[in-house]
Amino acid sequence: MTHTMQPGVRPPDFNSLINGLLTTDAPLPRRLQTASTLRTVLCAPEHAAFVQRDSSQLLNALEQLLYDRTEPIRRQVPVLIGALAAAMRPNLHQFISWLLYTAQCATQNQQNLTLWPLVLLMMHEALEALVQARDTPCVLPYLPDLVRCMQTLLEGLDEAALTTALLPLLVSFSRAEYAQALLPHVSEVVDVLIGWSLEATSTPSVAAKVALRG
Repeated sequence: MTHTMQPGVRPPDFNSLINGLLTTDAPLPRRLQTASTLRTVLCAPEHAAFVQRDSSQLLNALEQLLYDRTEPIRRQVPVLIGALAAAMRPNLHQFISWLLYTAQCATQNQQNLTLWPLVLLMMHEALEALVQARDTPCVLPYLPDLVRCMQTLLEGLDEAALTTALLPLLVSFSRAEYAQALLPHVSEVVDVLIGWSLEATSTPSVAAKVALRG
């Protein structure tokens, strides 16, 4: 179902919100409030048509935030991405293409390792947002690509920072809404779980949590 613009609904001022987020010398509380406002706007059903219309602009802005020098701002990106993914349904091709491209860029950027866990968290938030929106079928064709993306990230970097991002994503993959589509790729997911539970640098608590998910 394609969202149509409802009569009488004013379009959100995305330019103002994006500028407020990208203004790096603005006070942090103001930027965080802008991120919260943007999420509210993205989640509003009456704004869905405007979000789809301006999705390219929004994706470009959020991509810039991934490289923001302020960690609290970078942490806002996965949540905003989840809200944007839900608003862009049922046609997720553009969103998934952007997400996979961003992941590819992350694997090639060894100088900025903070990107890697953010990509995993973005996948998690997007999948969870679609569950909340009760519209998971639109993402099922792309799940194999997301699994391969996860594998590439985990094989390319052995950092404890990835663990906190990996566990929520595994929880998302294990949801009933996605399990059937992932059955052909169970062995790939299990390989990741076993590798992380046996990894010498994994703390006992991390290994235990991974083992429980397996």
